[in-house]
Amino acid sequence: CLQEMSDAEDDNDRYNLADYNFHYAGVLASHNDMLIQAMAANEASIISIFTAMNAVPDSRSFAVPSHRMIMENIKSGEVSKVVAAYRDMGKYNLTRLNRFFRKEEAENRDKESAIG
Repeated sequence: CLQEMSDAEDDNDRYNLADYNFHYAGVLASHNDMLIQAMAANEASIISIFTAMNAVPDSRSFAVPSHRMIMENIKSGEVSKVVAAYRDMGKYNLTRLNRFFRKEEAENRDKESAIG
């Protein structure tokens, strides 16, 4: 999936599908039937969200390395590193996407981010 994301530099549909497949592979690896069914049932919606997120400048330069870091941490089996990587990626995404939220929502998200 990561190679497909890297190779899909100029093909948004291909890139977003590869991004979805990366996340779906993680869900499959969880062996959690409820998550697997939910992600499969919502594929089009999730890809639509990825399409909007990946349209933000810097997304691709950020996404592939961060996804690769998470994958490597998962492969290492060090859960604390996986959790930290997801937390860092979430904070970064919140910061760069904050401008798309209404002002009140953005302020609430900033407060929640400072707590978490």
